[in-house]
Amino acid sequence: MKTVKLTTMPDGGLLNQPYTSGKSISFSTCSEIRDGAAEMLTGLYYCREEVINNFAKFFSKRDGLDTDGSKTPLYNYEDMPKKKTSVAVHINIGNKDAAYIKSLDNEIKRSIKLLNHYERRNKWFLSEVYKADHDSRKSDLIYLFKSSKWWMTSTHTLSLYLLLIRLGEYELFDVIKKFTANPEVLSLFNKVRDLHDNHPERWNVLLDNRKKIYGERMQKEIFTFADAFTVKVDGIWTLCENRSCDKITKEKFAELCKEAGLEIPKDPKPSTRLQEVEREQEVERIGR
Repeated sequence: MKTVKLTTMPDGGLLNQPYTSGKSISFSTCSEIRDGAAEMLTGLYYCREEVINNFAKFFSKRDGLDTDGSKTPLYNYEDMPKKKTSVAVHINIGNKDAAYIKSLDNEIKRSIKLLNHYERRNKWFLSEVYKADHDSRKSDLIYLFKSSKWWMTSTHTLSLYLLLIRLGEYELFDVIKKFTANPEVLSLFNKVRDLHDNHPERWNVLLDNRKKIYGERMQKEIFTFADAFTVKVDGIWTLCENRSCDKITKEKFAELCKEAGLEIPKDPKPSTRLQEVEREQEVERIGR
């Protein structure tokens, strides 16, 4: 695995892991790799929807105060990766032996297999992964993913992208090869506990019909269609459960699912933000 120099966030930027203890995986948006180096553009977050919320801030024109009144960084749009998605995957490993670190390398390679499976279907750039030579604690292992920019099309595709990376922890995905058929991959997903709540059979509908679903809308419009609270909970699960807060996307996706012969859940009764957050945190257990 090749190595890339990575400049990490200063002042405890690696400590924001609110939902986990022990080994955990968190994510940061990074700059594109240039001359063998990249830099983190955001802090590291365990919750996928928190990652999405922070990515949305690249488009934000708010006053620097978060919805709870606290200060929050507003990132520069000019710095955002545009040609290739670039994401750091951080694992706090503590003092572990070489065999354990090798097992993490294998986990990340399975993540690449899952991403590549969907990328080949759509003729996208095939994801690559590097080990990061970084300036943080020695107990921190960081991988840098370089992927197709189309994963950043929307809150939903970015959420799925991060979920697929997490799912690399399951050894059953070792059997996936370059030409493994999609039904075989779906059968593997069905063996993962609780993953049925994420409706993997609908992921193809999302990725194969990206242009039909999002149309000519700008990326900024898709990521900032509502306030920060809403963006945080509008990931792949909310879309597949027919709970997306983006009405345009929700209706188009449901229509395409029906055309594909996939039953879509009935339009649920409106739920409170707290209920949605609690449900998303429950779903976040998948991929730990």
